[in-house]
Amino acid sequence: MKTCIYYILLGLTILTVESRSLNAQNLVGVRMGMAIYQGDLIIEDFDVAQSRFGMGIFYEWHFIPQFSVQLSGNFFRLSGNDRNYDQRTNPGRYNRAVKMDNVLLDFALRLQYHPFYKYSPSNNSIWQQAFQPFVGIGVGYPINFHDITDQNPADGLQVYNADQAFLVLPVNIGYHLFFSNNFGFGLELQSCFVLDDESLDGL
Repeated sequence: MKTCIYYILLGLTILTVESRSLNAQNLVGVRMGMAIYQGDLIIEDFDVAQSRFGMGIFYEWHFIPQFSVQLSGNFFRLSGNDRNYDQRTNPGRYNRAVKMDNVLLDFALRLQYHPFYKYSPSNNSIWQQAFQPFVGIGVGYPINFHDITDQNPADGLQVYNADQAFLVLPVNIGYHLFFSNNFGFGLELQSCFVLDDESLDGL
């Protein structure tokens, strides 16, 4: 196992504001981005060539301005292939020849901290609302529709123990920018830490 991170999702967030009051604000958003598998079926720790498109939706409730609870669902693919290793320099991995192409439906609940959070602007001065970073941590429950194959059955078929569902610890960082009282966008980087790498790729 190279790392305990099982995917990284870098994406664009589109926000709409459902309601706004003195002490609370509700946001609904759509998330689009790229998911990158982090495990021993890829050569590099951050292999952009192995990234796959992902998307999701979320609901975010600011129970006070600086803190929010976010409930989200993401849908994406993760892939990796031992045959990307060079046969001469790493014959063990090349001959193991495991290929993974999984589809995941990921549900997560996160607590987020927004140190400089302001509600969506009530005037045209959006630059006063521009710097709204946040960090978050929570718990996730991905459902894994795994497709793991042995491309070299000559050395004996391998048994994979990938789980259909398991727990993860998602961590995220990003920022929001509102253009009006009802619309904005954001950029976000998520990393999910799996408790057991075998849960995802069966190895």
